[in-house]
Amino acid sequence: MKLQVSIVRSAAAAVALLASACAAKPYFVDFENGSDAGGGGFPSDPWKHCPGDDGAQASARRAALSPGDTVYFRGGIVYKGQIAVQWRGASGAPVVYDGNSSGKWGWGKAVIDGGNTWSNGFVSTQRSVGGVIIRNFEIRAIRYTGVEWAGGAGIKIDNADHVTIADCFIHDVGYWNNDGSTVPAGSGISMVQPSNCLITGNEITRTGLAGVQLLGPQTTVVSRNNIHDYVTWGIDLTGDYRACSENDVCDNVVHDLFRYDKGFWKGAGDPPHSDFCFIRKGGGFHPVRNIVERNLFFNDFAFGEFGGTAMLFLSFADSTVIRDNVFINAHSYSAVFFGWTSTATGFYNNTVYCPRTGALRLSTGGNNDIRNNIFVAQSEGLTYDSASDEKNLTIDHNLYCVPDDGKAFVRVSPWEGWSFAAWRKRGYDLQSRLLASAASFKFVTLHGYPVHCDSMDLHVLSGSAASGAGSVIADFRDGKCGRERAAKGSWDIGAFAVATGAGDGHAVVTAPAPPKRKEQPLHHD
Repeated sequence: MKLQVSIVRSAAAAVALLASACAAKPYFVDFENGSDAGGGGFPSDPWKHCPGDDGAQASARRAALSPGDTVYFRGGIVYKGQIAVQWRGASGAPVVYDGNSSGKWGWGKAVIDGGNTWSNGFVSTQRSVGGVIIRNFEIRAIRYTGVEWAGGAGIKIDNADHVTIADCFIHDVGYWNNDGSTVPAGSGISMVQPSNCLITGNEITRTGLAGVQLLGPQTTVVSRNNIHDYVTWGIDLTGDYRACSENDVCDNVVHDLFRYDKGFWKGAGDPPHSDFCFIRKGGGFHPVRNIVERNLFFNDFAFGEFGGTAMLFLSFADSTVIRDNVFINAHSYSAVFFGWTSTATGFYNNTVYCPRTGALRLSTGGNNDIRNNIFVAQSEGLTYDSASDEKNLTIDHNLYCVPDDGKAFVRVSPWEGWSFAAWRKRGYDLQSRLLASAASFKFVTLHGYPVHCDSMDLHVLSGSAASGAGSVIADFRDGKCGRERAAKGSWDIGAFAVATGAGDGHAVVTAPAPPKRKEQPLHHD
């Protein structure tokens, strides 16, 4: 399966060019000590309010930002208000909102606090916003008070192009505490129709509905974010408003999204379905040609029940490539679900370690390609819903540690399935192997499962059945281990290249991520 990734890569390059540009004019904001009547051009003469805030007065209200301008917020100071993003930058000269990223003015990140009365921390007010960077803020206590299902967003930018949101800590947004009085609502970052944007290095928690929600995104990169706890959908990409295409979800750490799977939600019926990464049609178009790669998804909890939908859920999404990801300790019945007529999914070199659930479920239009994966699961390795899932199915060079009691290896229904041998007689998984136990994979260490999964190391050691047992996949050579895979010959199976010894293993969290703030669930039994 071929995928044009050059557009996605060029998006990251374009945003990097914006980020490297020098500011044309600096402005300074200190909510505690500044005055809107001042000039705002020096740390010694800061404004109280940022241009674009409805509360700004005098010169701060009259100021208009130009391409290349940077507004510096003093670190550690709590800013009360909502900031309208209403000026465009230019190529090589972005408009920058900086929350003390240098650490030289104040201490730590600047804080935007909505006091649960403002609907957003930063919000676009023009028909389109482009060439803007928002970086290094703590954004908190945001809530839309009109209707509970809206919730608000820490950063809400619509019709954006070449916008970067980086290194922010966004938390306590909307209705997130699952106390039974409201439905989970709110988003850390919400963007409608973004193009060539970059969302990177952010930590997002306690935002109710979504960590990052992109409606109709194109050529946008969601990278190196840490999303966790009291979020229903970690990364949500939809086909609302226009096609969702050519986006890259890469190098993120998404974990512990099981808080709403049972217990205290409002209303009758099922609880909200939790998904770590959700790519869906929504009310619009089928998402096409998106990539999910090199991400880590896990839960730190000893579950006694099932909940949620999947760590990765495709709904009417076509030609998605899913590669080099690690899935650990799913709460749902299956770790990964290609659903609702999604077609032509490529699932390559992933490691699924979910020894209490199923591995992979299909309910698709067919044409799927599943190769070079490690599956450790308590129930079946593969579940599918209809004969269409076998249409042009390629599945091979995988390693399984799953039950095989005659019908459980592949499950079609509660009453029908195939053993590994019977499945192979149907022409599938001819080069795959069924291993007796997780120890047979020779993982570097499984220490930490299930409550400290980030301390596990799912590299496999030399001599593992994964070593050199995979197939070469065209147009896909980058491995989660950071080393290129060979262009010819055979590949190792799973998300990581084989380690040469115990000392060569690396922690499963290989992508730099913001520090994780661990917390106990409020309402989970």
